[in-house]
Amino acid sequence: MFCPKCGAENPEAVTQCASCAGALPAAWPPRETLFQRPGLVTLLAVVNVAACVFSLASAALLLATGEEPLAWAVGFFFLVWGCVSAMCAHGLLGMRRYGRVLQIFKAVLVLFAFPFGTIVSLMVLFYMLQRHVAILFSERPAARLDTGEVAALEWGARSAVWQAVIGLAVCGLMGLVLLPIFAAIAVPNFLHALERARQKRTLANMRAVAVVLEGHAVDHNAYPFVRNTQELRKAVDEDLLDGVATQDGWEHELWVRTWSDGRSGSGPNRYAVISAGKDGEWERKLPKHYRQGETTRPEEDIVLMDGVFIRAPAGMLR
Repeated sequence: MFCPKCGAENPEAVTQCASCAGALPAAWPPRETLFQRPGLVTLLAVVNVAACVFSLASAALLLATGEEPLAWAVGFFFLVWGCVSAMCAHGLLGMRRYGRVLQIFKAVLVLFAFPFGTIVSLMVLFYMLQRHVAILFSERPAARLDTGEVAALEWGARSAVWQAVIGLAVCGLMGLVLLPIFAAIAVPNFLHALERARQKRTLANMRAVAVVLEGHAVDHNAYPFVRNTQELRKAVDEDLLDGVATQDGWEHELWVRTWSDGRSGSGPNRYAVISAGKDGEWERKLPKHYRQGETTRPEEDIVLMDGVFIRAPAGMLR
């Protein structure tokens, strides 16, 4: 056995070091068992897996819903960070040299995320730069270790309390770091994607109502005289409205109105289908008061007039 104080080799049966007179423990584990993965390394691997999932989820949201170059750049950064975290986790779990190198590299980068990232990184660097940790990740066989290296491993194996403290602190602080970042990135992008989905559903429902009006005009040479969806249901054949939703993506009833511009004496020859947007409030009192242009906010009205969208969300009709 090897003395944890001076590293000198002693016979298995003695209880006192022949070199420094220090007390020796009753039993020492075989050298091979000293290469078992420490719990803190496993914990760091789990943290890297969580960082990988968080980063890849953020990247997917930004790359799928982002419309600005900055959003794509940030999404690409999270994609790379997620891949690095996955490689780091794999290396830590396998006790590979590159796992420790990547963990140190990541800790150095996160040093600039003051204050929580700095605290976490300092603790991780303090642990990963310990001598026994470097030996664990050296990928050298146990038989080739000298007495000093074995003593360092034995000391590391018996110092689990402070490792557990560091591990708990790392987990707590990583939660404080990651959760606000995830909320700041994921929640706005999720809400934006949700509003865009509602706008797309609104456009589809408005087109379907326009098809109903056009179908009625084919059969009767004029549009039905209606001022809302309730009158539309009474004025057209049930077969035309079968399966057609008359609400927008926010569950507000669409505004359907027909009128005549005086050029036809057989009935209304113009129509408009309008969504009041997210807020459910009409911006104009009459359809002809709307002006053509793109909308930039979900609260703005969407207008389909005579089969053409004159007001619609930016980029939706491309």
